[in-house]
Amino acid sequence: MKLHSEIIKPLLKLGYPVMIGNLGVILMGLTDNAMVGKLGHVPLAAVGLGNILFFIISVIGIGSLMVFSAFIAGRLEESRTKFARFINSTFVVSLIFVVACFALIQLIVFLFPVFQQEKDVEILAKPYLKILSFSLLPLFLFSSFKNICDGHSRTKPAMFATLSAVGVNVFLNYILIYGKLGFPELGVRGAAWATLMSRIYMMTYMFFAVQGNRRLQYSFTDLKSGFDRSVVKELIKKGFPSGLQFFYEITAFSAAAIFAGQLGSVQLASHQIAMTLAALTYMVANGFSVASMIEAGKVCGDIKLFRRTGESAVVFTSIMMLSFATLFVVLKSPLVLMFNTEPEVLKTAGNLLIIAAVFQLFDGVQVVSLGLLRGAGETKYPTRITLFSYWIIALPLSYLLGKHTVWGIYGIWCGLTLGLIFAAVLLCYRFIKITNEN
Repeated sequence: MKLHSEIIKPLLKLGYPVMIGNLGVILMGLTDNAMVGKLGHVPLAAVGLGNILFFIISVIGIGSLMVFSAFIAGRLEESRTKFARFINSTFVVSLIFVVACFALIQLIVFLFPVFQQEKDVEILAKPYLKILSFSLLPLFLFSSFKNICDGHSRTKPAMFATLSAVGVNVFLNYILIYGKLGFPELGVRGAAWATLMSRIYMMTYMFFAVQGNRRLQYSFTDLKSGFDRSVVKELIKKGFPSGLQFFYEITAFSAAAIFAGQLGSVQLASHQIAMTLAALTYMVANGFSVASMIEAGKVCGDIKLFRRTGESAVVFTSIMMLSFATLFVVLKSPLVLMFNTEPEVLKTAGNLLIIAAVFQLFDGVQVVSLGLLRGAGETKYPTRITLFSYWIIALPLSYLLGKHTVWGIYGIWCGLTLGLIFAAVLLCYRFIKITNEN
C-alpha cells in the first residue's frame, strides 16, 4: 500500500473537523474521569462502569444514525418537500431509538447485581446511570442535527458544539461534583447531571446551527411536511447493520470492563484510565474513517481511485497510530497521574498503556477499513467480520485470560488486542478483495 499526498489533503480537509469534534466528546469523558478521580478510585470506577453500560446500549442508535449523513448528501437535488420529509423521517428514527435505548437502560439498572461488581461501586454507579439515561434524547437529536450539516459538507458546526461543550462540562462538574457557588456537593451524581446538561447544550447549539444557516436545504418550519413511514423503515433497515458493527465492538470492550471490575476496583479504575486514553486516539482515527467513508462514497465507481483512496487512508492512519503508541510508552506515568495518584493504580494503568500501544495500530486500521467499506455500500461482510472478531475472538479470550490465568487484567487486554488484530486483517483483506474483483 502507498500513501498518495494528493488524496490525503482533501481527506484531511473533510475529516479534521470530525476528528476535533470527536476529541471534544472524549475530552468530556477525560474531564469527568479526572475530576471524579480526585474523589478516589471507587467513584472513578463507578463513573467508568456507568459510562460503559450507557454506551453499550446507546451505541446501536448512535451507529445507526451516523450513516444518515451520507444518505442526506445523496438527496440534495430532490425537491424541498421530498427532502424535508426525508429529514423528518430521520428524526422519527432517532426518537424510536431513544425510547428503545431508554427502556433497555432502565432494565440494566434493575438487573445491576448480575454484573457482580463491588457493592460500593454498584451503589454509586446505579444513580449515575439513571441520570445519564435522560441524556439519550438530547444526544440523539444532536446526532440528527449534525447529520443535516454533515450531509451538506458542513462539518464545523458539530466541531464547535462539542469543543464548547467541554468548557460547559468542566464548569458544571466543578460546581456540582464539589459543591461550589452555593450548590450542594453531589459527587458522582453531580458528574451525571453535568453530562446531561452539557448534552442539552450541544443539542441546542446544533438546533440553532441548522435553523440559522440559510445555505442548508432544510429549516424546522419544514416539520409541517410530515414524514414517510416507508422511509423510516428503510432507514432502520440500512442504518441498523452499522449500529450492530459498533455494538459488537463496544460490547466486547464493555464486557472487558465488567471482567476488570470483578477483579477489583483498582483493576477497574486502571482499566478505565487506560481505555479512556486509548479512546482518545481511537476517535482521531474514527474521524478520519468518517472522512474516508464520505470520500469512498464519491469515488467507489472509479475502482482505481477508490483503491488509491483506501490505500492512502490506511497508510496515513497507521502512521498516526504508531505516533500515539510511542507517546503511550514514553509518557505512560505522566498520563496516568492526570487521573489518579494511588500507587497500585499508577502501576497497573501504566502497564496497560504499554499493551494499548500495541493495539493502537490495529484499532486504527480496522476503523478506517470499516469506513471505506461503508462508503462502498458494503454492510453484510463487515457486520459478520465484527461479530467474529469481537464476540468469537475478543470476548472469550478476554474472559479466559483475565479470569482463569495469572495474567488478570493484562490477560483481558491481550484478548482485546487479538480481537482487534483479526478485525483489522479481515476488514483490510475485504477492501483489497472488492477492489481487485472490480
